[in-house]
Amino acid sequence: MKVFTGLFFSYLLSVSTMYSQAYLTNAEIKQIDIFIQQSIDNIGIPGAAIAIIKNKEVVYKNYLGLSNLEYKIPVTSQSLFRLHSLSKVFVSVGIFQLIEEHKISLDDPISKYLNDLPEQWQQIKVANLLSHSSGLPDMREEKDPSEEEAMKTVYGAEIQFPAGQTVSYNQTNFWLLNRIIRKISGPDFQDYILKQFEGEEHVSFSSVFDIVPNRVTEYGPNQNGELINSHFVVVPYLYGAGGLTLSLDDFIRWDKRLKENSLIKVDSKIKMLTEFDYETDAAYAFTYGWFTQSLNNVKSYGFNGGGLVNYKLFPGKDLSIIWLTNGYKTPHNIDDICNGILGFIDSDLEDKSPKVSKLIYDIFSNSLSNEAIKKYRNIKSKYAFINFENVLNMVGYSFLEQKEIDKAILVFELNTEEYPESANTYDSLAEAFYHNKQYELSKKYYKKSLELNPVNENAKHMLSKIP
Repeated sequence: MKVFTGLFFSYLLSVSTMYSQAYLTNAEIKQIDIFIQQSIDNIGIPGAAIAIIKNKEVVYKNYLGLSNLEYKIPVTSQSLFRLHSLSKVFVSVGIFQLIEEHKISLDDPISKYLNDLPEQWQQIKVANLLSHSSGLPDMREEKDPSEEEAMKTVYGAEIQFPAGQTVSYNQTNFWLLNRIIRKISGPDFQDYILKQFEGEEHVSFSSVFDIVPNRVTEYGPNQNGELINSHFVVVPYLYGAGGLTLSLDDFIRWDKRLKENSLIKVDSKIKMLTEFDYETDAAYAFTYGWFTQSLNNVKSYGFNGGGLVNYKLFPGKDLSIIWLTNGYKTPHNIDDICNGILGFIDSDLEDKSPKVSKLIYDIFSNSLSNEAIKKYRNIKSKYAFINFENVLNMVGYSFLEQKEIDKAILVFELNTEEYPESANTYDSLAEAFYHNKQYELSKKYYKKSLELNPVNENAKHMLSKIP
């Protein structure tokens, strides 16, 4: 399965000298400016607001482009951005505030708070909702129905897997957390979450249909790659799964309160950022409400929303980045951009994956022999901290996009040998065989992927499609 956009070569060419100091010189700021502008130009982002916070000080902040293309309104400190799924981290903090007040527990079955659940749902725990390990069906495909209609539909759908078994990112989880918070704290979910912002008047939950002064207009690509208005709808009962709207400065102040432990206590924060213990190997991981990743063995926690916004927190570095935009022409990996920026702040966070990807790409471009595999293993031994499953996946898809299918198959086969428990490696190999019209092999590996990850919707779709 494809997990990147084909930008890693341009990214590699953009990266300049790395720094490891908290406060930046004008020359260093200029390098970051250039990298960000190149990224924005490559992707076709209309407007952006970016901040980097190191040791609780804002060491970089910038506003670029337009918040509205039609009226040529610039992005400023007053611009308000929709956070989409990044809203979930604020719900996570809200739940841990309730835990500190002894009003809820991670181990509580959700039926303790909601008395209308299907029988199979009743023993699912609060922890399963936060960690996306509930196995519940996803309600995000609903077309703006009432909460009652959405509830009826999702209650009638099948459970995907037993709670705690694996991970499946799911909007239903945060709809239920919204309901639980309403049950415990009163009818107004929004007011409860907005207490984290200490009465800042411009922070709100909003739908695309609401009139919100200074809110940016969002854009996405049409079939020709041209920007058009994007009208992503979040209904009020799914606030928390999405819906939060704020400015860059609002986010910066919230980040400071989180780090100073004024939102939740240290012990609560440690627990909130502890990776959930799934029963089987998971393709990706959540803590109790946060997405977790590792860059050069340095853990980060955060979320992105709608392919537009991103927040990454590195507690061990007392470092965080806020990346807010209002659209793009080219789908992209926001984490790649944020990691690239952070490399200018701390040399430990220089993302060497693009460099290594280019080396491995060159190796297999020149040879399909055992000698190429030997050279690959030598590189792998030198960069043990890099996620080589993702690197090989990127290289394989680069060959696939260039119609060099034999090379793509070789790289994907190597990835399955290196990571035989990963459903994603078999999914990618199956896709390459599909493009090569080797349908029986494609079906074989899609089935293997589905065996390892029973909620792989792409594999299910492809198995129904292959002749």
